[in-house]
Amino acid sequence: MTIFFGDGTSVSTAPGGGLFSSVAIFQYRRGGTTSEGTFSSGHHRTRFLNHELSDPDNIASVSNNQITLGAGTYTVSWSAPAYKVSAHTTRWKNVTDGTDIAEGTTHYNHRVHDASSSLSYGWCTFTISGSKAFELRHRGEDTKNDNGFGVNPANTGTNGIGAQVTIFKHA
Repeated sequence: MTIFFGDGTSVSTAPGGGLFSSVAIFQYRRGGTTSEGTFSSGHHRTRFLNHELSDPDNIASVSNNQITLGAGTYTVSWSAPAYKVSAHTTRWKNVTDGTDIAEGTTHYNHRVHDASSSLSYGWCTFTISGSKAFELRHRGEDTKNDNGFGVNPANTGTNGIGAQVTIFKHA
């Protein structure tokens, strides 16, 4: 299997015998001068996902910020930035069944004195018997207008990448 990356590079994996049969990577990409959006405190908010970076075997699809997977066993990893929202954490949610699959790490960036972002990460392994839709959710302690979900990458010469989800399908 060959995995293709957005910068035009690729990597080939060794054939057969591994734990995983395929991998897919999804991200939120925004324009070079656009922040990721307002982070409203209180409930877990759905993170934006709008770009398929790699999915050579078509194991998943993304639409309306939801990733749909077919029957099988998967290991999923994710990360999502937050800016000036104090404590924040992520969650992987099966929206088809209305169940939470796993919680991500909790991190902290002060809403007033800290000018840095931090990422919440998570990992989980699960099995589904049919097609299901999933979302990456994020909860913050404080509301941060305009850029609480991530600051814009102005002057970096790149499009900003916010949340990212990597999905490994088990062999």
